[in-house]
Amino acid sequence: STWGRRLPETEAMLRTSLEGFGRKVMRQAYPPFNSHFGMNFSRSMSFAASSRLSAPIVKFPLADIGEGIVEVEVKQWFVKEGDVVKEFQRLCEVESDKATAEITSRYAGKIIQLHHNVGDKAQVHATLVTIDAPDAHPEVETQQKAEPPKPQPQQQQQAQTPPPPPPPQSTPPPPPPAPTSAPSPVKARAHAVSSENVLATPAVRHLAKQYNIDLTSLTGTGRDGRVMKSDILLAIENARTAPQVSQPTETQQQQQQQTFIPSPATAAAAPTPVVPSVAVPAQQQANVSSVYGIQTTQPIQGIAKAMFKSMTAANSIPQFLLCDEIDVTSLVTLRQRLKFLIENKNIPIALSYMPFVMKAVSMALKEYPILNSSVSPDQQSIIFHSQHNIAIAIDTPHGLLVPNIKSVNTLSLREIALELARLQVDAKAGKLSVADTTGGTFSLSNIGALAGTYACPVVFPPQVAIGAIGKISKVPRFDAQENVVAKHILNVSWSADHRIIEGAVMARFHNAVKNYLEDPDFMFLDL
Repeated sequence: STWGRRLPETEAMLRTSLEGFGRKVMRQAYPPFNSHFGMNFSRSMSFAASSRLSAPIVKFPLADIGEGIVEVEVKQWFVKEGDVVKEFQRLCEVESDKATAEITSRYAGKIIQLHHNVGDKAQVHATLVTIDAPDAHPEVETQQKAEPPKPQPQQQQQAQTPPPPPPPQSTPPPPPPAPTSAPSPVKARAHAVSSENVLATPAVRHLAKQYNIDLTSLTGTGRDGRVMKSDILLAIENARTAPQVSQPTETQQQQQQQTFIPSPATAAAAPTPVVPSVAVPAQQQANVSSVYGIQTTQPIQGIAKAMFKSMTAANSIPQFLLCDEIDVTSLVTLRQRLKFLIENKNIPIALSYMPFVMKAVSMALKEYPILNSSVSPDQQSIIFHSQHNIAIAIDTPHGLLVPNIKSVNTLSLREIALELARLQVDAKAGKLSVADTTGGTFSLSNIGALAGTYACPVVFPPQVAIGAIGKISKVPRFDAQENVVAKHILNVSWSADHRIIEGAVMARFHNAVKNYLEDPDFMFLDL
């Protein structure tokens, strides 16, 4: 019983002795060891454990969405701060000068911060959103706590040195005149997100942004209340024709303060009152001239900026033009037969003449592959392309877009017609992807769909050739017996980079395309 009562005391004494012996051994083996070190070591271990348990904060950057794209415009957010997102869930929609793309999340977690508003310009590789992602790797993607930058010695010296006192003023400055506000027919957009839910194409949103027009203040005349381009133009016209009260200058205020009573003769000879200036949006620079009237300056951006850049580069290329006409009477008959078969079998294909032209061009490119090449960036070599990615110029409300159909040399007429229809729909809706607008090796412009017979198309760098397809006209021609007969004539125009393409090569290429289109049965032999 006595031993049982003394057992706890003995155990405590033994524990104290062992701890003291352990500290003594550690001091002898490693002198810097002390209680302070042990406390810091324990704290560091607990901090490491808590770091492993906490979820990493990921700064999600804007990925490279296409070759040569360094900046995009945020068109729409699909999430907001505080939302929980899944992996591959849509985050936002961005628009470059080439196409529109949707950005998806690489992580699952909670949205902490959106770094851009709708309408802002976002740089590639810059932070787009901040995500609290538990599954992200903590050693690579954990956000480090930002420390305030330490001031430089010069900045510290400037901070310690008090600024000099302002010079005394002999007379106090006059108070500024009270601003007079005038009602504006176009409401300023308070925040870009307010127009997010309005139905409108990217081109209409871009036009509204240039003229500082709030889409929510307009009544759309399109289907389901969609705001059309005509609605924006009407709002701009109303803004220009509405009077605006101009602010008087300081000299005018001083003149108005002087008492002046005109005589009848003076009043009769008084000049005609000045007509108030029209209201022009703040983002537009207006210059009033007696010769030109009101001049507005519009920045070159978006698709227009891309076209400006490419056409400026094309201007440095020496180009030559070749024009001719092709008798497509047999092709017209063949297309009518195929359309009859398509309608009877209910095949959803809109078979135009362009798939035939594209296929004929592709077959001719096999014979003359130099026309399906490009000049290297250093302009020291020619790069030949095995695939015929034929681009087609499409007129859209957003501007001229030039998507391309990949590998036309491996596609049938039906596949070309389906892909062409898809590109036309996506182009008009502003939904072309970066892949649709890049990688073209040869271009065609269907000017005949609008007007014109011959044209002078401009080579689209780094390509080396382009063709312009005019309209098909039914005209009188002489046959082999010199009888006047009706023929369907197609006018074509070819332009080529004269640095590497000789005129004879382009002429032979044209003859190959001409043979395929004038005798389409011969074209089907090589399909």
